[in-house]
Amino acid sequence: MAYNRYITGILPDQNYRFILGSLTDVALEVGAVLHASVPVTALLGESMLAAFFLAGHNEKAKRTVVGIDMQCNGPVRKILSFASSDGIVRSFCSSPDASWDGSIYEGKKNGLFTVNRFVEENRKVYSSSVEMHDLPLEKNVEEYLGRSDQKLGFIRMESTIQNGVVVDISGFSFEALPGASMQDSERVLEMIRNMSPADMVHGLIADGDGERREFSSSLSHVKILKTGSFEYRCDCSKEKIEKVLLAMGRQSIEELVEEKGHVEVFCEFCRKRYEFQPSEIYNLFQSDED
Repeated sequence: MAYNRYITGILPDQNYRFILGSLTDVALEVGAVLHASVPVTALLGESMLAAFFLAGHNEKAKRTVVGIDMQCNGPVRKILSFASSDGIVRSFCSSPDASWDGSIYEGKKNGLFTVNRFVEENRKVYSSSVEMHDLPLEKNVEEYLGRSDQKLGFIRMESTIQNGVVVDISGFSFEALPGASMQDSERVLEMIRNMSPADMVHGLIADGDGERREFSSSLSHVKILKTGSFEYRCDCSKEKIEKVLLAMGRQSIEELVEEKGHVEVFCEFCRKRYEFQPSEIYNLFQSDED
C-alpha cells in the first residue's frame, strides 16, 4: 500500500528531532505530469523528501520553503525540488525521460548541490552550495547539514521499484538537538542500522495518533509533535508569468509575437500552458511604462 504521510517528533531521552515520511503517491503524480521515466520519478521523489526534511528541521520559523537545486553530471542533468515545512512539494527535471543502469543515485552522479531556504516570517532567502558526490542523495544531504548548517544528522531514503513501477518512496531524518551526547547518537545509529526506511515509516504511520510510542526496544518512547499529508501543488500564475515576460524585455517579447502570432509559456513544474495574444502583450508593457 502506498502512503502519502509524514510525522515529526522528538526522542526526549536522546535529544533528537525526527521526521518520517512517505510520498509515493505524490512522486507518481509529479512523474506523470512531467512524463518522467521510472528512475527519474524515484529520484524526484527522494529529492522532494530531502527538501522536506531540510524545511521541517528549521525550528526557528513557523513555515519554511526549501529548494534543492542539483546541477548534475549524470543523465538527469538538472533537478529542482521544493518542499514547505507543511508538506507542499513540487519538482522538475530537465531530462525527465532519462534512463540508466544501476542505482537510483547514478542518474545524478556528481555536480553541484545548492539549497535555498525561504523563510516566510522575514521574507528572506538563504542560499548555500556544496560539492555533490556520486553517492546516494541521502549522503549528500547529510554532508550539507554538516558543512553548511554545522548539524549532526542521519538521513535515509529508499525507493522500491517492482516490475518497472515505483511502489514506495520512504525516508527518515534524525537531527541532534543541543545536549545530545555521543551515546545518544550511537543509540540512534544502532536503531537506524536495524530498520529500513519503509519498515520504520509505515510502522509508525500506521499506528501514529499523536500518542507516545516506541520505534524499537533499543530506544525510549517518542513524542509525536505533528502529522500531515504531502500535497503536490504548483504556485505558478498568470501574474507571475507576466513578471517573467516583463523581465525579458519588450523587444524580445514583441519579436516572439511577430514570429508566432502570440506568446506561449509552459510552467516547468506543472506543464500548465499560458497564452498571451498581441493585445495582451501590448497592454502589459504599456501599463508597465505608465
